[in-house]
Amino acid sequence: MTPPVAVRLRRDDVRRDGHRRDDRGSAAVELVVLAVVSFLFVALIVFAGRLNVGSAHAEAAARSAARTISVARDPYAAVALAEEDARTTVEEGSAMCRDMLFNAAIGTNEVSVTIDCVVDLSEATLLEVPGSMNVTAEASEVLDLYRETEAPPQ
Repeated sequence: MTPPVAVRLRRDDVRRDGHRRDDRGSAAVELVVLAVVSFLFVALIVFAGRLNVGSAHAEAAARSAARTISVARDPYAAVALAEEDARTTVEEGSAMCRDMLFNAAIGTNEVSVTIDCVVDLSEATLLEVPGSMNVTAEASEVLDLYRETEAPPQ
């Protein structure tokens, strides 16, 4: 049998009531703190990702709609088709774009399209975040001057 080892205690190792301090239970506290911080970090990434994807979809839809209108034979008639394509691109009704507003302005040489989407954030994380945010995208295209504007004469 080995003799007991003398442990030298420092003054700060002993509490005022005479009992020794120890680190028992500190790992559990560290784990809980680390889990909470990790959860908050992941929730922030999900929140930012949802907002970024909604914005990217709106930008892609605005560019596509502006191009569709600019190359059409009749730009005013192409607005309805461009709006329908934009609604498909942003996946209207999904969490990425719950509701969409479409505005096309056709000038003499240029067409501009503005898309506003409401991105649903209420289910993105379990944190208290705003229920939704608006993202806006705008795109402009020069009207194609060499497009056919009417049927060729017979």
